[in-house]
Amino acid sequence: MSENDKQDPEVEAERAIIEATPDDSKEAPVDTASDDSAPEPDDAAPVSSPPARRGGRAALILAVVALLLAAGVAGLGHYRFQQLDNQFSALPPAIERNAGRLSSEEQRSADLSSAIEEQKAALARQSGNLEEAIGALRAQIGRDQSGWVMAETEYLMLVANHRLQLERDVVTAVAALQIADERLREIGDPALIEVREKLAAEITALNTIARPDLTGLALRLMGLGGQVERLTLKGGYQPAQATRGGDAVAAAEAPAWRRLIQGIWSDLKGLVTVRRTEEAVRPMLAPEQQYFLRQNLRLQLEAARLALLRTDTEQLRMALQTAQEWIGLYFDERSEVARGMQEEISAIAGVEIRPALPDISGSLNALRAHMRQTARQE
Repeated sequence: MSENDKQDPEVEAERAIIEATPDDSKEAPVDTASDDSAPEPDDAAPVSSPPARRGGRAALILAVVALLLAAGVAGLGHYRFQQLDNQFSALPPAIERNAGRLSSEEQRSADLSSAIEEQKAALARQSGNLEEAIGALRAQIGRDQSGWVMAETEYLMLVANHRLQLERDVVTAVAALQIADERLREIGDPALIEVREKLAAEITALNTIARPDLTGLALRLMGLGGQVERLTLKGGYQPAQATRGGDAVAAAEAPAWRRLIQGIWSDLKGLVTVRRTEEAVRPMLAPEQQYFLRQNLRLQLEAARLALLRTDTEQLRMALQTAQEWIGLYFDERSEVARGMQEEISAIAGVEIRPALPDISGSLNALRAHMRQTARQE
């Protein structure tokens, strides 16, 4: 047997089966000399029979199949072993890579933790600074609610004084003082009774001021401006009065020659008009001069209205005086329109649009004195 045959188990098994199988060529010869010869005894029969040969072949086939199955299983096991070996060989690099990633993640987590700690420390410092600022603010303004209320009351009193002295706004000043009195009432401090007494007196003094109706006066001046066009100029042409009804009837019944003479006489009388006046005769104004005269009078009335709204007493009286002088100088004062305008202007000029204002700083000074005393006690 060769060395290769020893290594191959399949060839060795097949050879063993062939050696164990009997050879058909070695069977005993059959006597064909004579058919009439007597039969041989039983011990002269052949050594093997056909059923025995068929059983050996089946065993050979089963052995071959078993060997093939064993070889397949061995090959599959070898293949799976190689796969597992390859997988085990690839595990160390993968483990190293995962270990590197885990190390980087741990480093990143450590960096984030340090950043979070730094932010916490910064927030803690900011919180401490805010608490210190709030404490300083409380120490400056006052730790109790009454300090805030008195500061608000002082501001309201300042607003009232400024509005009254600078803008002469009595309504706003009264409202600010009333709110200040309500704030002091909420505190309920008996030491503030003196301040509230001064506040009540100042509110009463403001309510007793005679406040003129500036809007109504301005509307009256606008109405006067609308009446300028109805004024009659001095020295202007006045149409002759119409003939009485009786004279007209008598003239109609007169003869024709008399009516002709009366018509000529009437025309001649209309050419000349004789008027008696104690004033110096002024030349008649041209139409364009009459227009500018009326416009200038309107401008004076408008200037008076603007001075009224600004409560400028001096400018108001100067504008009204100029308007009165122009009406008396250039227009017929005997007309009803001129007399009515003169009376209305005199009435408006007599209204006191800037009354005297009381002093409301007493309550503010008393409140400040109380606040200083409270601060010294603390």
